[in-house]
Amino acid sequence: MEEELVQLLTLIAIVIFIAFLGFLFFLKWRQTKKFQAQVYHLPTPPEKTGVLAENNLLTQSEKILRGKLDGPESVLVEEGTLYTGTADGRVIKIVDGKVEKYINLRDDFGTRGKFETEPHFGRPLGIRRLNADCLVVADAYNGVFKVDLNRGLVTQIFCSHTDVCGVKCGYVNDLDVLDEKVIYLTDSSINFQRRQFTNVMLENAPSGRIIEIKIWSGESRVLLDGLFYPFGIQIHPDRQSLVYAEAVKCRIMRYYFTGPKEGQLEAFASNLPGVPNNIRLSADGKSFLCGMHVARFEGKPAPVDLLSPHPKARRLLVTMIPDEILGRMSKMVLPRYGLVVQLDLEGNIVRSYHDPEGKIKFITHASDDENYLYLGSMHNKYIARVPKIV
Repeated sequence: MEEELVQLLTLIAIVIFIAFLGFLFFLKWRQTKKFQAQVYHLPTPPEKTGVLAENNLLTQSEKILRGKLDGPESVLVEEGTLYTGTADGRVIKIVDGKVEKYINLRDDFGTRGKFETEPHFGRPLGIRRLNADCLVVADAYNGVFKVDLNRGLVTQIFCSHTDVCGVKCGYVNDLDVLDEKVIYLTDSSINFQRRQFTNVMLENAPSGRIIEIKIWSGESRVLLDGLFYPFGIQIHPDRQSLVYAEAVKCRIMRYYFTGPKEGQLEAFASNLPGVPNNIRLSADGKSFLCGMHVARFEGKPAPVDLLSPHPKARRLLVTMIPDEILGRMSKMVLPRYGLVVQLDLEGNIVRSYHDPEGKIKFITHASDDENYLYLGSMHNKYIARVPKIV
């Protein structure tokens, strides 16, 4: 009798477990109904020759605040002072390798820096100087904030829950400041949040936008839409155009927002040797720096190359694997190769910095001063500093 009872209870437990898995699968299926994987084909990755020849310029790097920063995705460099945002929702000022000040985008109780709490506490990404007193920060979930670290003030400029041409922002990413009146902002996807970044990569749908925001009024409009995972954005020194990275397309585009070519869109740099993330103007204003989250070269393609013709496989991954686990898995399978490219003002690559050993990897950002490059990453636990080649 006892044996039969044990068998019955075991059977009930198995049925409940299967039903629970089925329920989770149903929830995941409902969530991914909007996932529309696209077939696409990237050109054969470039060779490691010429300005892309392999070197070790990133290998001997200094790791600033190693283990004390969680995902410093973007870095603002100002005369030896660094500003960054981290996964726990903080905006941090770093002087002489030490945290001098920080402020939370949202003061509240709870566990920060977790997958499930990230939307609540915010995830600061792009960071720029607005004026002498304030920074301006893109929060992936909540919009754009003006941050005064000296006075300890955080003021929302733009709420991502506001309809912009009838659609709310899904994944606020990077921004640049035209002047104290106008900001340009990338909304990487209207379908998925930042914590679902692997969905955005795998989908490769034209669901991204660039938004123009009036700082003082909060008014906004769509400048460009139908973009493929727009990531970093940088106003060109001509002040008539901007450049932005389309991550999955492995390219940088240029859009003219004023002047004689107003409204024109053109390729700026195509078939890059990696998945481009943030773009920043160099300290001397004569070139751009772009971190490659994942490197790709001839003979060593990246996952974006391998998965591009297989939309069913990409959909299966998104449907079957929870978002948090999928994000963690991506870090395990991505090539561990550090890469930064430097481009002239016409989009030609003029220099590259490599770490073939992968000591510095998953680079999402590169900024410089007179002597150094400063490298940020959404995955790493430090800001890397390496000597700059002049």
